[in-house]
Amino acid sequence: MPRLPRDLIIEILTKLPVKSLLKFKSVCKSWYSIITDPQFVKLHSKSPRLFLHCLAVRFDGAAVEEYHSVDYEAVVDKCVYYQAMVKFQFPLKEAWVSICGSCNGLIFMMSVMNELFVWNPSTGDLKELPQSDLCFLINQGSYCHGFGYDKSIDDYKVVVYGLSMGLSPPKSHVQVLTLKTNTWGIIQDVEFYRNVDPYYGVFANGALHWIANPSSSSETMDLIAFDLAEEKFQVLPQPEPALPFRKRALSVVNGWLCLCKGELDSGIDVWIMKEYGVKESWIKLITVPPHLFHNPNVWSCDKGFLPLCISRDGDIFGILDDHLLIECNVKQNWFRCIKIDSGSIFNHRGKKFRWTSYRLIRAIWYEESLVSTR
Repeated sequence: MPRLPRDLIIEILTKLPVKSLLKFKSVCKSWYSIITDPQFVKLHSKSPRLFLHCLAVRFDGAAVEEYHSVDYEAVVDKCVYYQAMVKFQFPLKEAWVSICGSCNGLIFMMSVMNELFVWNPSTGDLKELPQSDLCFLINQGSYCHGFGYDKSIDDYKVVVYGLSMGLSPPKSHVQVLTLKTNTWGIIQDVEFYRNVDPYYGVFANGALHWIANPSSSSETMDLIAFDLAEEKFQVLPQPEPALPFRKRALSVVNGWLCLCKGELDSGIDVWIMKEYGVKESWIKLITVPPHLFHNPNVWSCDKGFLPLCISRDGDIFGILDDHLLIECNVKQNWFRCIKIDSGSIFNHRGKKFRWTSYRLIRAIWYEESLVSTR
């Protein structure tokens, strides 16, 4: 029987899911060599999905954290959702962590003890990072951080930006860790920003992004970017009018930087920057109506709406009030909440039960990949 050309084998393998590729590594030495080759890892088609961190509670009050991902096109159909869902076993026990970002299939996390981790849930690969010298700022809450890819050195970086508010005048500190060296470097003479939000940086176009107050007297917020290659801050243009204080949210939607602004009682405008750094390229996608913020399942009215992705049909999926998954139809202008339920069953005294409640803690855009944390 004639053998397939190596190039054709590579092309076929690049289209397979990570779970299958991990098994196929043991088929033969040739396939192992292909699948573990760094160039193949880059060629491998990354499947875009939603990564969900949930809390399942049973009738007796016991709670269990769950992590799973699902194709966002399948999340609207319960039957398809159960079939498309991939559940992950978190590698650390008794460790409550916050999901702080994702890049090329790697998840950046922080524990309640300020321990930093990078995890590839598709491969199970986990790396604990050394703590930053700015941990004392993290404990004070005067910090922000982020995770992204630096194309210039083909490596991933963790950035911690802290503010020493006790000094006069206040000072800013930035430390950057590269995954390959696993060491922190200090950046001097950093610009000072107040009220940096969100605390985790939003990665797009080789930079981490936050919304920040440039001075104590300013009534508007700047959209700032930290270029991972240059390791410098810059201010990006915003859609008019300028962003008022505390009326904003920032995310990345299908690779575009996304900005939400407005009042909860009048609606939240969702904007995307189609051409990075160009003010005229900001496009308003939709206005989330105020009646959604009066949903009985909404705990507070100050969290707003955070877009996550756009489906093939043009619908926007996002998070309302930090814990409700919302589908927004742009063309017909309708909105609905999507109930997240993993369908998990647990055993209690010989009987099978379903979880009585299921709460979404965090949802992010995620790409399944073979990228290593090492």
